Amino acid sequence: QHSLLGKSRRPRTAFTSQQLLELERQFKLNKYLSRPKRFEVATMLCLTETQ
Repeated sequence: QHSLLGKSRRPRTAFTSQQLLELERQFKLNKYLSRPKRFEVATMLCLTETQ
């Protein structure tokens, strides 16, 4: 159905348990990360900033 709309969805990222724990911890500390902090967390977890 979504292919009829011309939009393709990117695959969902499967986070590891460790990544989820850290992402949840960061979210509890601050719901919105600055760009430098987002880069830092992504690098630490071996993810892209978008993920």
